[in-house]
Amino acid sequence: MKTIIIATDFSETSYNAVKYGFSLAERIGTKVILFHAYQTAISIPEAYSVVTSEELKLAAEKELNRLSDELRLNSEQIIESIAVEGNVEDMILLYAKKYEDCLIICGKKNKGKFTQKLFGNTSMELINKSNIPLLIIPQGFVFNKIKKIVFATDLSLDTDIRTLKPLLNIGEKNDAKLVVLRVMAVELNVLEEINFRSERLNSYLKVLDPHYVFLKSDDISNTIEKYLEENNVDMIALMPRHHTIMEKIFSSSESKKILFLTNLPILYLPEVKIKYIDVKKGESQMQA
Repeated sequence: MKTIIIATDFSETSYNAVKYGFSLAERIGTKVILFHAYQTAISIPEAYSVVTSEELKLAAEKELNRLSDELRLNSEQIIESIAVEGNVEDMILLYAKKYEDCLIICGKKNKGKFTQKLFGNTSMELINKSNIPLLIIPQGFVFNKIKKIVFATDLSLDTDIRTLKPLLNIGEKNDAKLVVLRVMAVELNVLEEINFRSERLNSYLKVLDPHYVFLKSDDISNTIEKYLEENNVDMIALMPRHHTIMEKIFSSSESKKILFLTNLPILYLPEVKIKYIDVKKGESQMQA
């Protein structure tokens, strides 16, 4: 991982995400992009003074620089500030695509009765639109050495294993323990899981010495949440997939508890499929 892009709207929640991001970047040894997107009012009453786009940009850049000076952990930490006009989610993704091997960080409100309303559109839109890894930091969560990461997955056999690179980087640089958690509503064939699906995980994540936990439950999200609460976890990693049991976590209102109720940092890893090449052209049948 070469770059961490930290999105901020200068709120208390995003301030905490910036602090976490700076600490994580120092631990991993990556460059930081401190990012803010602003929008000018389309219609302004005559009684109000007009604030130009350039004035908003200058004010945003000033605040970004202040944050950098305040939260920078050492003089050698590379931090770049970017303020642009436009839709927040679109601008974040547009700029993130310019950086190879990057991670986006943003904050979220703490759990509560109105969490889903307070969670905001930015994080949800990024989850839905992004093919770039995303780390969401709960309000008030303080960065410490990451000792245990849970990767809740039903990883497909045709998933490009390199999608897990951010998980590998974060785990390795923190010397973290990795638990690969599989929860299914049907009877598990543990032997099949270990022999086939887990082989690539073991090979790619061997430096983290992954430990496997298999649980049977009809209530996927609550089972994962209970495991997190009972096992002193520092971060959870998820890979949303289409047409699988994990998709239900992101689509049904009841099972959004993992998104809205956990007070742990959540690492979202967008799934990338292995590409199949036409054998008739004399190329290999499978290509990452």
